[in-house]
Amino acid sequence: HLGMRQRNTYFGDGKAVALKKLFYALRPAAALRWMRMHPNAKLPPMDFHTLMAECDMPPDVAETVAGLLARKAVTNELGAGPLPNPIRKFVDSEFDLAQSDCKSAPGKLSPEAREAANDFFSRWVTCKN
Repeated sequence: HLGMRQRNTYFGDGKAVALKKLFYALRPAAALRWMRMHPNAKLPPMDFHTLMAECDMPPDVAETVAGLLARKAVTNELGAGPLPNPIRKFVDSEFDLAQSDCKSAPGKLSPEAREAANDFFSRWVTCKN
């Protein structure tokens, strides 16, 4: 949902977008793809380059992202421009697939899962690190 909100907020209207902002939707979309490709793994990589390398990006998306990352490496601001079509298609596709998967998933947690989640949350909130 976070990625969908970012997509809709920053480039849902088809106008020019601050190119830095497209990463706010691209990362969640790549993480969704990674989780679909690694169903038995726990969490997608936090490092963006590792995430991209491990989720088998379509070549046009990988090329577009590589170009943006190269520009980002030499400047603080990427400026604004139209959303690159390969990234738009990729983000939309991954969010659509995730929504389809969620519709077929069970709607409620089992009592055991709810208890485990509540226990985890309680321990996390009271942790003094």
